[in-house]
Amino acid sequence: MDFVSIHATKVPQIDLNRWNGLFAKLQLGKLLTQPSRVEGGLLHSMWCVETSQGKFAVKELNPSIVTTEAIVNSYELTEEISNIFLKSGIPSVTSLKWKEKSVIHDLDLHFIIYPWFSSEKFQKNSVSKFRADKIAVILAKIHLLNLSLAALEAPKWDLHETPALDKKIQIALEQDHV
Repeated sequence: MDFVSIHATKVPQIDLNRWNGLFAKLQLGKLLTQPSRVEGGLLHSMWCVETSQGKFAVKELNPSIVTTEAIVNSYELTEEISNIFLKSGIPSVTSLKWKEKSVIHDLDLHFIIYPWFSSEKFQKNSVSKFRADKIAVILAKIHLLNLSLAALEAPKWDLHETPALDKKIQIALEQDHV
């Protein structure tokens, strides 16, 4: 058996009636092309959907993961945090809402729909110092936010011994990451 046949993934059958029904219900237009799978997504399926109203990224949540209302609420909380980031000047892609919800339940499946953003994929170990610095600035802004949402648990802090932190700081300095 060769490598390709062992690791091939099965692309699910596309039910165009279902997709048209979903986008009609959400008033996001009629399909212009057949939805296409997007690379990535370890737990869920990602789709690119082009309609008469625009282009969308659709996350089809894995039904074996979305098994309780608490899990749906976790996804809603994530989208609420994403909106807070955006309002605070932190780059973020936020979902579209339908009836004030980000997670859309349609028959037996759950979806989260985002506006489509084109981007480029970086290869492993190819991020430049410039981009790493930009990422660090974004992370710093996130950590400076005072997120006070009732649904968030109080943070748990790990204590690290000073020698271990000193060693990590020294490595970062030697690699010119600071």
